[in-house]
Amino acid sequence: MSYADRVDAFFPRRFTRSEETEYTGPDRTALVGDEVRADSDVPELVPVVRINGETFAVRGDISFISGKPKAGKSAVSVGMAASALLPLGHQEDTLCISVLPANGRPVIIVDTEQPKANTKKTSTSICRILGLEPANHPSNLKVYNFRSYKKEEKLLRVKILFETYPDTHLWIIDGLADLIDDVNGATESGKIVDWFMIQATRLNTTIILVVHENPGSDKMRGHLGSEAERKGGGVINVAKNREGNYHTINSKILRNAPDFETVYFSYSQGRRFFVTDGRAAALVCAEKDKDERDLARLCFPEGTDSLRHTELVKRIENLRNVKETAASKWKKRMLACGMIVKREVEQDYILSESLMLDLLPSPGFQADLPLHTPFTMSITSPRGAV
Repeated sequence: MSYADRVDAFFPRRFTRSEETEYTGPDRTALVGDEVRADSDVPELVPVVRINGETFAVRGDISFISGKPKAGKSAVSVGMAASALLPLGHQEDTLCISVLPANGRPVIIVDTEQPKANTKKTSTSICRILGLEPANHPSNLKVYNFRSYKKEEKLLRVKILFETYPDTHLWIIDGLADLIDDVNGATESGKIVDWFMIQATRLNTTIILVVHENPGSDKMRGHLGSEAERKGGGVINVAKNREGNYHTINSKILRNAPDFETVYFSYSQGRRFFVTDGRAAALVCAEKDKDERDLARLCFPEGTDSLRHTELVKRIENLRNVKETAASKWKKRMLACGMIVKREVEQDYILSESLMLDLLPSPGFQADLPLHTPFTMSITSPRGAV
């Protein structure tokens, strides 16, 4: 079999043997609108969902929320929907999520996996953030539960929704995997992601799709996750820290913005919905670079002393019981995170100013001084001179 015959056997033939210029697919005129030139009249992207100030989702595209079960993905969906229903510049706590106002257009959430009682909590939490009683559920907030249907029926009902509400401002589909039979099937995964991508473009709307992650990994499940990472305009990860009892939102892929700073949130018993958690952020900040901070204090116990490279590395070797190569790496890490500072003129290393302040004696030692007596001390004065 010739190469041409093998190609014909594998690919559908678009041109006849007798006349290779005869196109048998769509009319050539259909391609005119697909060409994008430097002078083409293409509208700019419209950011719709921002997280901590950075663009996560735009109009006319799909984006993804990933995370393990009970990570807090539904809480993030609630924050997005609530923000879309609030006026621009609102002061409500929506987990550092800012969404362009819907202005009366529908905001639709589809729950494919939870019991209806849990889906009701989604509606209730949104109303609480908006300051509304359940009886005043916003008319343009549509929350659906398709848990009780087979997968093909779930997808059919989602398609009906897209035909019924073509003017929807924001879609949140939680979760995407329940609309197909096999998340590891490349063809099926590609088709479902493509279908939502086509709808986002066709209706000029914003679609957020929720996908679970693999156990023990931050990668989304199967070929479906691979398709999501390839084609999503944005992908965020939601996770739970069980020891600290808080949740986080992190950027994984943002095609239209730089990564945003991590958002920390937890459930508020008083407000009865999830809110941003400054306590958790402070805790994480305190733990960050803790080993480097502790080592720097041990290396410079007096606070004001200085060490040459060789002296510092030798001290680290003794303190950490490591060899020279590992000690040099510790020195670089302390330098990179700002725990020590290199003085270029003296060519030595000193403790950072912030850690020096931590080593200063407490002001309490002056408590017995008369309040009316001015007290000053010069570093160069003899000990005790005033």
